[in-house]
Amino acid sequence: MLSLTLLFAELQFFTQFAGPYADVIAGGLRGSYDILERQLLGAYIFATLLVGTTLVALQRPPLPLGALTLMLGGTGAATVLMVGEWPMHVLLTQIGVAVTAGIVADALLLRMRPSYERVAALRAVSVAVPASFFAIYLVVVIIRFGTWYTVHAVTGLVLMSGLIGLLLSYLAVPPKIVRELPEAG
Repeated sequence: MLSLTLLFAELQFFTQFAGPYADVIAGGLRGSYDILERQLLGAYIFATLLVGTTLVALQRPPLPLGALTLMLGGTGAATVLMVGEWPMHVLLTQIGVAVTAGIVADALLLRMRPSYERVAALRAVSVAVPASFFAIYLVVVIIRFGTWYTVHAVTGLVLMSGLIGLLLSYLAVPPKIVRELPEAG
């Protein structure tokens, strides 16, 4: 669990300029297209790192209970505290989102038991973990801070992060291709 958390923390450290903790994604009542592009790109980078790290960790299942809570909550808290310029209520909100998303991710692992032998469960978790992270994140941001994102941007962010997870699962476990051999004449 510790090495998983440290791996994710290192990846998140090098991409901290773009992600859910670089800025409050969708937060506030004013924004611009440039901000939208940067925030969405950061969210997609984060989703990629989250699913990629999880898929690597699932090569030797099962993950201990609490592994993703530690990974998401621990690295989320560390990254948020490094920002340092936000008011305390924003820091605590961001940490709460990270821990809650980690608990949900662990519940998904416990319920679905994904592994490289259970490919359907692996793909489902690869979709559900980043999608649930951003669903929780955006619901909390909208309730606490309001948003300038359109409904399409909000739902698109959740759906695209899930799609990123699905595509990464196909890289990790490609579908078996059955080819018919030509008949000998």
